[in-house]
Amino acid sequence: MEVSGTYDLIVQGSCASLAEYQEHLEVIRPAIAEFASRAETNFISKKVDRNPAEAKWDAIWLPCEGGQKRISTRLIDKVAAEGDYMRVYVGAWNCLVHDTMRRLAARLAPAQFIKLHRSSLVRIDFIDRLVHADQGWTARLRDGSNVKVAKSHVRQVLELISAESSTSHVDPAEKTELFHFVKV
Repeated sequence: MEVSGTYDLIVQGSCASLAEYQEHLEVIRPAIAEFASRAETNFISKKVDRNPAEAKWDAIWLPCEGGQKRISTRLIDKVAAEGDYMRVYVGAWNCLVHDTMRRLAARLAPAQFIKLHRSSLVRIDFIDRLVHADQGWTARLRDGSNVKVAKSHVRQVLELISAESSTSHVDPAEKTELFHFVKV
């Protein structure tokens, strides 16, 4: 059990159901109220995954103010290295994680994320367009930021884009709207 904050008493237990949890809580509440001015209770249920292979990449726990927050990996936009830390971007919110890019990438679905650079991991559908300029590629992301694509990752990025374009069920005239390739 991981706890942050100032506590005088922490009780951890296991119950078969929420009803049993409430029942046990009502029994001990009067005894706790005698010496505690404030009590916070939480019921955490174990999630049952129907498809454990896919569930592996369903969500990750990220640090937030006062503890940890469970974030669906579909909500993560990008990960950027900052020294020994990784900054994980989830919409307008972000946090620092003390982990390596390799270990963090292993916790994210490989079909949803692509490494653009050794210090940058991006959700594939967060890429707005790829721009070729000055003998290199840059990914323009939906948040307006740009990430340079390392030469060692260009082939993988272009293959991914080609594969997605060819499997799309979209009119060929509309495919140019899916991925914008700009040569400067």
